[in-house]
Amino acid sequence: RCWPDRLHRFFWLRDLRAMGGQDARACARDMVLQWIMLYGGKPKSREQKLAWRTDILGERISNWICHYDFIDACHAQHDQDFHDAFFASLYEQAQYLARRVPAGIHDLDLLKSLKGLLYAGLAFEGEEAWIEQALDILKIELNKQILPDGAHISRSPMQLMRALQILLDMKAAL
Repeated sequence: RCWPDRLHRFFWLRDLRAMGGQDARACARDMVLQWIMLYGGKPKSREQKLAWRTDILGERISNWICHYDFIDACHAQHDQDFHDAFFASLYEQAQYLARRVPAGIHDLDLLKSLKGLLYAGLAFEGEEAWIEQALDILKIELNKQILPDGAHISRSPMQLMRALQILLDMKAAL
């Protein structure tokens, strides 16, 4: 049950990037294309619904954007078909996320969703409203999640660390 969740988030792109080389790039590119073919489009099946859950979606969007230069550099000759499929899927995912944030999303899941929305707003010209949406919700959410003493509302140091990492990533992106 855990591995599909991790697979759809695309955290593992950083591992392939760290490995380096054309084989790692080709693998990353193929996995992204396979995901687009299998899970692209509006979620219908149970597995697609997992892949399009807002926290997973936010993390996938941010991982795809962060590692795009690695994925796209797979071929010396620019592949327009890959480029078009990648950005069409990324844009569709961002639109879907923008329509669903913040409804029913809480805690770190909301922060993960906001990070993806912010990254998408920065990546797509003309979609600055996504940046504003993410930052407006973030202002409200920070007052809920981060207590006056600086602790996370859960009182868990691990949750605080995860929240701070998301916030640092967002700050760096801005």
